Amino acid sequence: MLMKKLKNFLQNNLTISMTEEQEKGYTLASAERVLKYEKLFLYVIIGIQLYNIIYTLYYTKGTLHSTSSKVYITLYSILFVVSVFNLLIIKHLKKIFPEKAHYTINLQLFYGIFLMLWGACITVYDQRVSDNISVYLIIALTVSTVIKFKPFQSITVFSLFQIILVKYNKRKN
Repeated sequence: MLMKKLKNFLQNNLTISMTEEQEKGYTLASAERVLKYEKLFLYVIIGIQLYNIIYTLYYTKGTLHSTSSKVYITLYSILFVVSVFNLLIIKHLKKIFPEKAHYTINLQLFYGIFLMLWGACITVYDQRVSDNISVYLIIALTVSTVIKFKPFQSITVFSLFQIILVKYNKRKN
């Protein structure tokens, strides 16, 4: 009941009502922007993860002798694979644009949430040796800049991961 009231309050106070035509125009414009610039964003992420994988293999001389090196290379590899997969999907989405523009928006939302989850996982794992939260902050700032969440989506996603990290930190201390 409280969540429903909160959702209604946020929707009534944080959103602008649009006609169906305006909504379609906004979706098309947003999808077009995603298809135009998302590749660059994905190439940067793929490059960083490739560097992280190579560095981890170099640092451990290819043995991945510690649990932490295995965890990190697994997390780097997961983000690498998901990003490459997104790159391939974007090529397909360009072929079906503009008829299926909402697929592009949904893919970007999924990827943004995935990035937040990935950043939270890295940050929680980093907490075993330091109080460093820079990976999460970089991911959160990047996602908030690049991904176009609707207001309620944004509040939900960012709040959820903040709550997770705060709860984890309280348990740690």
